[in-house]
Amino acid sequence: TVRLGDIRAADPLARLCDEIDCLTGNLALAHARALAAGDAAALQTVSGELAAVGMRAAAADADAQARRCDG
Repeated sequence: TVRLGDIRAADPLARLCDEIDCLTGNLALAHARALAAGDAAALQTVSGELAAVGMRAAAADADAQARRCDG
């Protein structure tokens, strides 16, 4: 849901990441937190990290969200 702009995902993702440590979950949490904060730089960072692990569609969404944050 973060990819669709739902910032409510940050809290449930944080609880999940406390229980299960995995790269995908941690990237999703970083994405959710950056989106909730409206932090364009963090969204760009997450976009690069998502792309690096082959999650190209999610990376494109984070990049688009970062561009919207910049205005």
